[in-house]
Amino acid sequence: MKCRGIVALFGLLLSVFFAFSACAFADGGLFRPSYDDLLVYELQDMNNQVCAINYAGGMERMLLSIESEDFASSGAVWIFPVPAKPDDVLIDTFNEFPSFYGNEVGGEAKEKVSESLFMMSLTQVYTFPIGIPFWLMGTMSVSVLENTKALSGYDSVQGVMVYEHLEKLGLTTELITAEDKESFYRYLLSKNLTIPEKFNNVAETYLEKDYSFVVSWYTGNLGSQGDSTRDPIYRGDYCCRSSDRIPYWSDSHCDAGRTVPIELCEEYYWENYPETYYDYKNYPAKRLSIFVSFPTEKIFFPMKLTSTYESKVIPMKVYVLGHVTPEVYSKIKPYATTTYQVSSYAPYSRELSSFYGGSSSSVEEYTKIEINAPSKYLIDDLWIASRAPLKVALADVIYEHTFWWALVTFLVLSAAASFVAGTFLFRKNKPDGRKFALLGLANSLTIIGYLLAAYVFKVESRFTSVKETVKAKVSHGEIMFKAFLASVALSILPMLILALSTLPRLLRYPSLFDLMEFLMAWPVMITFLLLFILPVTWGYYKNKNLLKLTILFSVIFLAMIFATWIFYGLLL
Repeated sequence: MKCRGIVALFGLLLSVFFAFSACAFADGGLFRPSYDDLLVYELQDMNNQVCAINYAGGMERMLLSIESEDFASSGAVWIFPVPAKPDDVLIDTFNEFPSFYGNEVGGEAKEKVSESLFMMSLTQVYTFPIGIPFWLMGTMSVSVLENTKALSGYDSVQGVMVYEHLEKLGLTTELITAEDKESFYRYLLSKNLTIPEKFNNVAETYLEKDYSFVVSWYTGNLGSQGDSTRDPIYRGDYCCRSSDRIPYWSDSHCDAGRTVPIELCEEYYWENYPETYYDYKNYPAKRLSIFVSFPTEKIFFPMKLTSTYESKVIPMKVYVLGHVTPEVYSKIKPYATTTYQVSSYAPYSRELSSFYGGSSSSVEEYTKIEINAPSKYLIDDLWIASRAPLKVALADVIYEHTFWWALVTFLVLSAAASFVAGTFLFRKNKPDGRKFALLGLANSLTIIGYLLAAYVFKVESRFTSVKETVKAKVSHGEIMFKAFLASVALSILPMLILALSTLPRLLRYPSLFDLMEFLMAWPVMITFLLLFILPVTWGYYKNKNLLKLTILFSVIFLAMIFATWIFYGLLL
């Protein structure tokens, strides 16, 4: 009865682990990528603020994006403060903005954890045919009109110094400082720029800190608009299923029995080719960006000037290369979200080489900060520490160094499981816990290697005070019968769970189901299990306790894997 109970509990544990781990890393439902990051152009109008920041070596390179047509037609002015002296500030204008596309790092780390733990479970050999079904479930030229730099001391309005004057791409951008708010206001009036009255009071707080200002406005032709539409990825009239079940588009017909719902093709191309499977028609052709570079101890994003818009909500989206920690003050905390992404599609643009600091590598990770607070709540600017939060740093380590994390975890779990199994089973015979822990490292040669090592090193007599080998009193026929029952039991439960978990999808797309393939998998699974379980069980005759040790070790090892999977799922 004890044997049957262990087998039943063991099978249930295995099936639950494989079912849930498959959901974590195969289906992708829990950890889908944020597709709105693929093109941030859709947010680049005057009702939004979109910014990209690259901070390295104490130097911040910032791009503020402007959608050209809206900017020109509105006669708006773009003003933002810079926490640095003008001699240390560089400005420029580009006709491009970086593309960001990626997956949330926590989700990616969870996926790596699930995949690694799954592979660890396969070291038990008999888990291979049980786990595989669950595995299968988851599975731009720039036209420069003029570029002149004003001499230091150029005085356009009394009290205002213009340090740099740039005319490019139909925009005029100046880098200035002002003695007081009245001088600043007169400067803006000289440019025929009208600003809210409350603006002066807010600007004064920056003037008192000797901040510089970047002021940009529309002055000329933005150039030809160009073709603003492109075709999406080719779509045929039919969605077909290939022999390996991968859906594909066809413009004529599908082979007999291969026609499947259109949704399958759309889902497949969207999930596997997101960088090409989208329609460009709704994205503007011009994406003007103002570039500013300056030294700073902390990453800086200006927000306070926006408070002049009172209750109006102006969505802000800030992309910072690398994983950083925004210091979000309490007033806007309920309206702010921060996500940490690892990029799977972030092409490098030579046009933006100054933004990337001369590096030709693409973006590997970035932080996305979104703020949707009423403007009057923006009582301060956003400062950002260049370090990642502890939780994100852990996810980064797992994502970037999966192999080493998995290796260390595997060895620790193997040693711990063997220690617990040995000290518990031989608790009355003075077990040497250190030796049992070292024995667990043999699990790197699979559970078979562990069992052989236990026999070779004569664990029972050398690791404990036991001197007599215990032999099982069971007949050959009974051993074979129990091995067969164990094989069937370990195969039925995962097959049932697999069938039930895929039932909703099969009811929706019945043409995908192949009954014969499903039924043929079962006897193959039973045969594999039997070929493994039978000789191992036969060892029951030679040394009952060593077989008990191996079974107990395997159960504890898989339980620890399951607990580790839950722990990292909650932690990340």
